[in-house]
Amino acid sequence: MKRVFLLALLFLFIHSYADAQIQLLEKKTEAVVVGKVNLSGITRTQLSYVPGADTVYTWVYRNENLRSNHEYYAIKFSGKGNTVDQLYGMLKDFWSEANKEKPSKEVQKTFKLGETEVTVVNQRMFGRTQIFVQTAVATIALFEKGVDQLFGRTK
Repeated sequence: MKRVFLLALLFLFIHSYADAQIQLLEKKTEAVVVGKVNLSGITRTQLSYVPGADTVYTWVYRNENLRSNHEYYAIKFSGKGNTVDQLYGMLKDFWSEANKEKPSKEVQKTFKLGETEVTVVNQRMFGRTQIFVQTAVATIALFEKGVDQLFGRTK
C-alpha cells in the first residue's frame, strides 16, 4: 500500500513539475523595417524597430572590412525623443555644401549610439562623397542615396 501511495505521489509531483515548464506566450510583435540598402540582392544594412512603449531600433549592418568574412553586426538604441531624426541629420550633414568642399577624412564625427561608440568619416572618390560608419568591430560604407534608403526617405 505504501508503494502505491508513494508512486501516486511521485507521479503527481513529476506531472505538476512538468506542467510548470510549459508557459503560453503572447504573440510576439513583428519588427517594422524602416529601410534597407541592398547590393545585388544581399542586404548591406537595415534599420528596423519593434513598436511598443519603449521603441527599440536595431541597425543591422554587414561588415565591409577587406579582412572580414562579411559578418553582420547590430547596434540597438532607444527611439526616445527624435533619436532617429538626429542620426539621419548627422549622417546627411556629410553632404552639406560646407562639408562637400572639405578634403577626405577631414570631416569626422564620433558619437555614442545606444551602448556603441560610432565614428563616421567622409571619403571623396571620383568627385563623390562617401561615408564610412565605423564601430570597434566593423565598418560600412554608404553614399547619400544609401543613407536615404536606410532611413526610408527615398523619393
